[in-house]
Amino acid sequence: MRWVPIDEVVRDIHIRDAREEGKGAGEAKKAFEVARKTLAEGLSADIIKKCTGLDKEDILALG
Repeated sequence: MRWVPIDEVVRDIHIRDAREEGKGAGEAKKAFEVARKTLAEGLSADIIKKCTGLDKEDILALG
């Protein structure tokens, strides 16, 4: 078993958390992009909500 200094463990945890946060932000950005495009094409906010998981109010605010 290899012992790792606590500062390396904490650093690795922060890096992992930052990556997960960035991934979540990217997914949300993509959902809004899809919502904006499909709303412009005439899809209803209810259908867009089902497909993207975004709130209907957020979708309607895009239009």
